[in-house]
Amino acid sequence: MIRRIGLLACFLLVAAAHVLSYSRLEHVRMQDARSSHIQHIKPIMPPVLARLSAGEFKGLMADFMTLEASSGIGHYLLQRDLKMRDIPPEAWDVIYELLETSQKLDPYFSDNYRLIQPFFTWAVQRPQQAIDFLKKGMDARTWDWELPFFIGFDYFFFLDDNLQASHYLQEAYSRPGGKGSITLATLSAKLLQKAGKTEVGIAYLTALLQDEPNETQRKAFEMRLNDLQRVLIVEKAVAVYHARFGRPPENTDALLREGILTEIPENSYDKSMPYCIDQTGKVFFDKPNCREETKTENTPLGIPWK
Repeated sequence: MIRRIGLLACFLLVAAAHVLSYSRLEHVRMQDARSSHIQHIKPIMPPVLARLSAGEFKGLMADFMTLEASSGIGHYLLQRDLKMRDIPPEAWDVIYELLETSQKLDPYFSDNYRLIQPFFTWAVQRPQQAIDFLKKGMDARTWDWELPFFIGFDYFFFLDDNLQASHYLQEAYSRPGGKGSITLATLSAKLLQKAGKTEVGIAYLTALLQDEPNETQRKAFEMRLNDLQRVLIVEKAVAVYHARFGRPPENTDALLREGILTEIPENSYDKSMPYCIDQTGKVFFDKPNCREETKTENTPLGIPWK
């Protein structure tokens, strides 16, 4: 009896020691994984050499690289106590290298772009790196309207470059799938106005109207064209005021007061909303409080929410 109790006690002690040691081992493994796991999946050869060595299995190797990149991201996301911003930069470097190698092997593989767009803009805040990657895909996937759309969005939201954003939205509109999107065309024209290229926006919409048979789209284009034509009148008046007084006017009332305009064009975007002229002389038809200081805190890269 005593012998049995002794054996049971020994068994329980061994079991407890095993559980404790296993728990400790797992903790050490997780700590080590955070720093070294990502290096284990780093490509062992540059993209060009990988393409040459893959031969007829380029697609298969590309899939493998993308899966490795996905597993690298998943490795960190599964760690509940680790937030996205805590993932080390060198980990994202390896993930980008994997996706870049996969793209070199197979530039038509859409999953690469689905990974790059959300993670390297919102999560990592490397929009230019994402844009460069997407541009290569856009050149290969000539039928895909989403890639130029993503690029246009990234230029607009993250880099605050309205001119480039408009250019790529126009490209998205011209492709199958994007053709027929009223939003892409009218937003592109609006961004041209924001970039100080109102006359280019007017020319763009005028050209679209010449070849557009759909009545619904024609009405949308005509409405935005009317917006820009009226804004252009105000912009030219602001330029005259600036040349005369060496500074932009504070509001449209100054244009009337100085006799530069006899009347202010109605804001067709919103009849109850006055045109706003900011400190630089830029005219807004959709932003009545443009002269107020824009808060940029708590936004990606310090760029105001649009």
